[in-house]
Amino acid sequence: MSRLSMLILLMLAACATDRQDSLRVHWSQGTQWTLLEINASAIDLPDTASLNFDEKDRSISGFTGCNRLFGSYTHQGDRFAISKLGMSKRFCTGAQGELEQRLVKQLQTADRIRILDGQLLISGPFGILTLAPEDPDAI
Repeated sequence: MSRLSMLILLMLAACATDRQDSLRVHWSQGTQWTLLEINASAIDLPDTASLNFDEKDRSISGFTGCNRLFGSYTHQGDRFAISKLGMSKRFCTGAQGELEQRLVKQLQTADRIRILDGQLLISGPFGILTLAPEDPDAI
């Protein structure tokens, strides 16, 4: 392989790495993510669930549509896990309560995270959460 070919390959690899790193930073740097779907079913409730990630201290916070949530997360590449998930104790009934239960169950078992077409996808054994940035220019 010629030196020029090798140099081109190294430059392409560096660009790909930079792109992946920038995606990692975007989802975890202060962007508020609004829940759009759980397992491809649209969320149509007045109080929208949302999540925020803080890369510096690896914390997650948000709103389930009824209660505030908080916890810690780890990630490496697209591997992802949430730990120490806690919530406020407001009693939630009806559709809001059901949404909260589904959201929390999926967050507690999540094992992957990625951005696709400007949306944040958090997935695990119980399906996929689809979130959009509150500010589309943040991505």
